Amino acid sequence: MTTTVTRIRFGFLDGNLLGGDRDLDGLDQAASVKAYAEIMEERLRETFPGVEVEVVHQNASGSIPFGCHTVADDEDGNECQATEATIHAIAEEVFESGSWVVEAEPETLGTVYVQPAGEVPPTKTLYVVHSKTHGLVLADADGREYGPKSPAVGYNAPRGDSNMTLVCDDDVSAETRESLVARGYRNVVARQ
Repeated sequence: MTTTVTRIRFGFLDGNLLGGDRDLDGLDQAASVKAYAEIMEERLRETFPGVEVEVVHQNASGSIPFGCHTVADDEDGNECQATEATIHAIAEEVFESGSWVVEAEPETLGTVYVQPAGEVPPTKTLYVVHSKTHGLVLADADGREYGPKSPAVGYNAPRGDSNMTLVCDDDVSAETRESLVARGYRNVVARQ
């Protein structure tokens, strides 16, 4: 006798999804959880057409509470364990794909001007940003990031031997300037 699944509830805990070995820097956690839930719902509806699908999650981690367990029921309310195994396989596939991961927008911490030795005014405007994936970096208005050795910033010379100066605007704190130096940027000065 074939059992017809009529209802599926897929549940997960946000902390279990985001935890483990995953580096949370650079992740928009709320958007990632939402994307995972939406992708799972879509995949379950595709795999089990005509079945009532509910995706639930809680902002917690650890053991999954009763109301968040994954369940597949037939019209009589009996659990369909084979279907539940398929649901878990789909969940693992979606998780491993990483398609649900949403990167956070970088936080702008101030404006920096790149000034070649002896030239006034500076030749390039960059922004100090805290990129969630790369930490403190410089980026242009289009969001391209420049590391301490980037030719665009003039740091392709050996560390500490650059003919460029990074002139930090008033919106760049002393702490941020010190952090830039610690990250390998040289000749970082406050605007006079």
